[in-house]
Amino acid sequence: MDIEQATKGIEGVITSQKKTSVRIRNSIKYRTASDIYRQPSYCLIPKPEKVTIVVHGEYVCVTGTINAKNVCFLEQWWWASKHREIVGSFRNLYSALNTFREAHSSYLDNINPTDILNNLQNLENNQPYDWENPIDSSDLEHQKIWNEVEISDELRQLAYYGYELYEGFFPKDSELRNLLNSLKPGSIIEFIWLPSSASEWLSHVPWGLMFQQPLPDSGEPINPLNFIGLRYRIEYKSHDPKGKLEALGFLHQTNRIHYLYWGETAEEIVPEVKWQRNILSSTWQNQEFVPNPDSTNPKIDILKSLKAPTPTPANLLYLYCFCDIGQGNTPVLRFGDNNANCNVVLPTDISQELLQDRPIVFANACTTLASSPDMANDLEKLFFKRGCGAYLGTEGKVPIKLASCFAMIFFHFFYRTVHPDRVVAGEAVIQTKLFLWQHYKNIGGFFYSYVGPYGLYVGS
Repeated sequence: MDIEQATKGIEGVITSQKKTSVRIRNSIKYRTASDIYRQPSYCLIPKPEKVTIVVHGEYVCVTGTINAKNVCFLEQWWWASKHREIVGSFRNLYSALNTFREAHSSYLDNINPTDILNNLQNLENNQPYDWENPIDSSDLEHQKIWNEVEISDELRQLAYYGYELYEGFFPKDSELRNLLNSLKPGSIIEFIWLPSSASEWLSHVPWGLMFQQPLPDSGEPINPLNFIGLRYRIEYKSHDPKGKLEALGFLHQTNRIHYLYWGETAEEIVPEVKWQRNILSSTWQNQEFVPNPDSTNPKIDILKSLKAPTPTPANLLYLYCFCDIGQGNTPVLRFGDNNANCNVVLPTDISQELLQDRPIVFANACTTLASSPDMANDLEKLFFKRGCGAYLGTEGKVPIKLASCFAMIFFHFFYRTVHPDRVVAGEAVIQTKLFLWQHYKNIGGFFYSYVGPYGLYVGS
């Protein structure tokens, strides 16, 4: 069901329930008119069930096809009435995510880059991962480590606050909660909550970190597939679209711009930068790296390129560096060895001009998506204001090697290295998460969230 069909169904529900507010109907039409695109054709066979959740005003409209039956209903949206409770859940969840990372960084980073490339090569022309026929390709070492992690206090705490946030948005007695709990693993959940929704808008919700089931008894293992970011395909639209976009162009017709850490003394990140540069330049064509290794003013080079990425057309901007959250929700991107002004890029340093090619922005650094409910993440907000096609970022601090490996796996899926047919951006993200889980028992993929149309793809 596309957005226009969903709109008609929603209007029918509103009428049947005597919610005939012209403001609501017009709001739905305005938000969805430029948001139509084809269902992605690859990695969605058999075609999964899909639920679309549209927030507007004090209501949430739900449409979809479940068990071959059309679903369409209107329900009160609980955010406004549970504001304080949910704000607390946000903070607890992000704190638990950081605690989990601190306690289990060695587990999250326990991925051999050479092994990753070999496994990706073995996947070529195979069917993508799915939930009905799970593949456990992990070795004994990774299984043993996971057996310790799955019963850890840190993972239990993360699941606890993930379930708390899930209950805050989807109360037990709600029809929407019952519907979500009935979805098959691998289904698409499309969340549409835009600034134009005439409600108390949240710039970002960590849907993927929500835990869907009550926790087992203390000491029992936590099932990571109950985090909805690993259980379902998530399509999340939180910014008003600036026109329809689907095909990003073929690799030989377009360019990718990579903004890489340029420091030399950080022992962990420097080898990862070299490995990424080697893989990117040797595997795919038209890769541009900024700054040039011989640059005398690398920060200026990055700012010039971010203002007007060249060569054009540029369909992806990739940032790999350190990042900390400064005052408010302002990310501070550090590309050099220290916090000197010449090594640091703030959102206020970056141009506000429109990105003419509407690229996907992949901000592969810490906390490039995370935000408190009452503040937007400045980096995400800036790129959507500039008209990016979609945004891939992180919910918290990410171990360096995990971040590097996640990016290379994502690029292999998205750039058709694993399969010659198109793999749309949203699907490439979930396939990367499943790859990490099924090969390495690694759940680090839930640090990443994708915001924007699911169906953007490399092709014409």
